[in-house]
Amino acid sequence: MEIIDEKREHFRVKLSIPIYYRPVGVDEIEGLRELIRSGRWAGRGGPGTSPVWLSSREVDVAVLQMLREINRKLDLIMEHLGLEASGLFKRGKMIDLSGSGVRFSGDRMEKGEVLELSFDLPSTPPRSISALAEVVNVKLSALSPSKAELGCRFTEISEDDREAIIAFCESIKRGRSIPPIGFSGIT
Repeated sequence: MEIIDEKREHFRVKLSIPIYYRPVGVDEIEGLRELIRSGRWAGRGGPGTSPVWLSSREVDVAVLQMLREINRKLDLIMEHLGLEASGLFKRGKMIDLSGSGVRFSGDRMEKGEVLELSFDLPSTPPRSISALAEVVNVKLSALSPSKAELGCRFTEISEDDREAIIAFCESIKRGRSIPPIGFSGIT
């Protein structure tokens, strides 16, 4: 497997998964940056959230862990359905991902626009990623002038999320993990 562009800070992994995005107004940027830095982004439940009605003494630890994971996944599904249904977020399709940014297909945007991004990294265990990103490349669709491939550079992302993305990409590149559903290669 070959890294195509050695000038990049991080290599890219081709990935076909949903990504949710919305343009961010100038007045929102600083508040969103603060949420990312503090780890309180959009009310997402992180690992370790568990139902209060169960304790590890009453239920086998493995079963409890599976229930926690199912609960987390249901929360994510409900959140994504809510994001898309609200009309605030649009759904795109990721093309590739690296520690420094993402490329996805979606509605046409302009270079320099800032987007709020949200997606689930298909790692083990899956991880919800939220970030601010600047559109740095726009490739218009030949089929529809309102659609485009958007190349975005992360401008605000928690270090934990960036490290998770880098670790995920490296594990795929080195063949240490089974490529997830939606994986299509390394560039």
